[in-house]
Amino acid sequence: MEYRKKLQQRMERSVSNAIENHKTLANASRWMVAVSGGVDSMVLLHILHCTTEVHGKSVMAAHFNHQLRGDESDKDAEWVRSQCRTKGIDFIEGK
Repeated sequence: MEYRKKLQQRMERSVSNAIENHKTLANASRWMVAVSGGVDSMVLLHILHCTTEVHGKSVMAAHFNHQLRGDESDKDAEWVRSQCRTKGIDFIEGK
């Protein structure tokens, strides 16, 4: 468990440094993250959400449901929505 915490702290520090070095991100008042529901986009959303206080920003998740997999696509959208609701992250969905 300690390894996970240290890994997350390193990831947060790395993302924070990248943000500080990227003028557009550093100067934005808010960040919008495209989230598919896959591991990579959910980790990015989580890390950005964890760094919002450090950077004085808010984060919003945007999910586009292409409806290519029927109920599975709807379940992905609902899962992302519920994760955002749990963390207090604004969520927007397109179809």
